[in-house]
Parts: sequence; structure tokens; C-alpha cells
Amino acid sequence: MENLNRFTKNIILVFAGSSLISFFNLVYQTVVLNKLNSSDFASFNTLLAIFMLVSMPLQIVLAKYCAELKGLLKEAEIKILFTHFLTKAFIFASITFVVFFLFSPSLMAGLKIEASSLSLIMASLLASAWIVPVFAGQLQGLEFFGWLIFATFVSTAAKLVFAFIFIGLGMSYPGALSALLFSNILFVLISLYPLRRFLPLQMRSVKTNVTVQRSEVNQGVIPAPVFTGVNSSGNPERV
Repeated sequence: MENLNRFTKNIILVFAGSSLISFFNLVYQTVVLNKLNSSDFASFNTLLAIFMLVSMPLQIVLAKYCAELKGLLKEAEIKILFTHFLTKAFIFASITFVVFFLFSPSLMAGLKIEASSLSLIMASLLASAWIVPVFAGQLQGLEFFGWLIFATFVSTAAKLVFAFIFIGLGMSYPGALSALLFSNILFVLISLYPLRRFLPLQMRSVKTNVTVQRSEVNQGVIPAPVFTGVNSSGNPERV
């Protein structure tokens, strides 16, 4: 009965939090739509689509294996799994940042988008698309739903506030994308607190059962990017 009550509370919490977060995302999209002219909004959607292409379904995969290890009370192996994901995420994020930053001028010219600040903003945003799902998946797999909802809610609300400020300052669609970038950074910073006990200090030897899972994870993460795990607002799916 206690487990059932806890499960019910988690369902209610996730449902209520998701509804409120979806509302903020809707307001964000409305603000961008109303504040930008048609050509700038088209440029924003084009760059947002690029961000969605890079976002990977890491959250779903990590949450699955983390939940299995949590059920077996294997905290040490959860740290190892988190280390594995986080290490690979930072590697791919670094590669993505460098590649996009170097080739973005040609890409922007091909898309007929003019904004000198976009290279750094988009390179950073695409890099964050690898890292945010790792923290979100860890929170979900450990059933830290309260923290997951809180971090998502605060970062989504901050995205809306930053969008108002940046677009109001005349930054146009680079401002809207900057708001999304700051939202992702804030989500990671908030997630660090509940996950501080699981943050990896160094890689240790991995037991056989975790090695098998890591092999399966590699097969699911390395292939070409997919749209799974990304919602319509451009955020990696966190709830």
C-alpha cells in the first residue's frame, strides 16, 4: 500500500509538473512568434530544427539502466554508469562544439541567415544537447521526480524570462536561442545538487553485468541522431 501511494504521488507530481511546464513552453513559443518578424522567426525555427537533430535519446536509455540498478541496490554501479554516460556526453559535446563552430559560417551562408553571434550560441546549444539528457535521465532513473520537475520548471520559467529580456534588448532570434541555452545550463546546475552523491570522481573497474549494459547502451547511443526525446519547444524531454 505504501508503494502504491508513493507511485500515485509520483504520477500526480509528474502530471501536474508536466502540465505547468508545457504551459511555460507554449508561452515561450508565443513570445518568440509575436516578438519576431516572419523572416527572423523562420530563421529561429531552422536553427531550432538543427538543435533537435543533434539531441539524442540519452535520457531514456540512462533512466532505464539506472532504474534497474537502483532496484538491485547497486549504488556503486550507478556511479559507474553515470560516469560512462557523462564522459561520452562531454566527448561528443566537445566534438559537436568544435565542428559546428568551424563550419557554421558556411552553414549560415547556405541557409541565408545573418547573425555574427550565432556561431558561438549554436555551438554551445548543440553541445548542451548531449549533456542535459544525461542529468535528466539520472534524475528520472533514480526516481528523483521532485527534483526533475523542479529543475525543469525553474529552467523553463527562466527560458521564458530570458527570452523576454534578450528579445526586448533587440537580440532577435539569437536572443531566443540564448534563452534556451541558459535554460539548459540552469537545469544542469540545479541537477548537480541532488546528484552530488553520484558524481564520478574517477573511472573504476566495471563488473560484468554493467559491461553488458554499457555495450547495449553504445549500440543505442552511437547511431545517427533521431527526434526521440525532444519536445516541440526544442528542449530535451525531461519529464
